[in-house]
Amino acid sequence: MPERKPKPKNIYYEYFAAQFEKSYGLPYQNKTADFVQLAKLFNGLGARLTLEVWKRGVDNYFHSELGIHTLADLSCRFVPFWRGPVDRYNKPKVERKNNGFTQASYGESSWVFRFLKKVNEAKLSKEQEEKLYGLLDATENGQIGEAEALQRLEAIQAESGRTANEEAKPSNRSSS
Repeated sequence: MPERKPKPKNIYYEYFAAQFEKSYGLPYQNKTADFVQLAKLFNGLGARLTLEVWKRGVDNYFHSELGIHTLADLSCRFVPFWRGPVDRYNKPKVERKNNGFTQASYGESSWVFRFLKKVNEAKLSKEQEEKLYGLLDATENGQIGEAEALQRLEAIQAESGRTANEEAKPSNRSSS
């Protein structure tokens, strides 16, 4: 009988399981749903889901005031945790930098929260998504101010709206 090769380790799962054990003092008991949801997350984010991005999301997830922590839950709701931890009401916790820009997470009324919601709901091209995430990073790193970021966001949103309208035109026509 040929020797079976061991399955390659999933470093994303391993990091989550290590953080779980660190938080709870017990090993993580995985379920099939964990890997199904993790695969969906990978399919959705692709190459943007680097190990660095994953670690940030996992760390924020375990700093959140949740009743339970599962890999499936994190995988389903990853983007808000990538931005920062949430409180017991599932609202982003707010920490401020010296310049007043919220860093660890953002309140629902903040432009960043609305911005992320748009990214999640909109059908954007990869190029548009990259522009949006680059804009967030530049603002967070202090390279541009909030006012300039808002102007650039509006331009990207307008570009996205034009693209969506152009795609919608053929389907809105009725055949006579």
